[in-house]
Amino acid sequence: MWRVLVCSAVAAGAVALLLSEGEAAFAQKDDKSKKDKVSGTIEFKGEAQFEANTVARVTLQDVSLADAPAKKVGEQVIKDLKKFPIPFEVEYDPAAIEKGHTYAVQVRIETKDRLDYINDTRVEVISSGKPSKDVKVPVIRVKK
Repeated sequence: MWRVLVCSAVAAGAVALLLSEGEAAFAQKDDKSKKDKVSGTIEFKGEAQFEANTVARVTLQDVSLADAPAKKVGEQVIKDLKKFPIPFEVEYDPAAIEKGHTYAVQVRIETKDRLDYINDTRVEVISSGKPSKDVKVPVIRVKK
């Protein structure tokens, strides 16, 4: 009889342990799926008309390495553009952010693979006290 009680207690303990490990793994998975974001507006001084298929591509990049391509950390594609300022919100995985690195937002506004607007100045975000909210990204019109 005591063997049955001991075996039952051991089995109950094993089930409880498995359940708690499962909950911990689930909680870790939820934490990993959490995203941070950089948000703000794309700004242009002047009037602008957008065609129906014009899109804005806002990219968050690691621009730390000189003389090397920037590494994409997050991106948002915005369709149905109406007028400036254009609000954006780029999600990214906070685990991808490395201490000591520099991050910047790049904006390209294109119509049928034709570049119409681009930011010509680096807009740093996230690291070294740079903002992640209310970021203003000025763009210029590309000459045709």
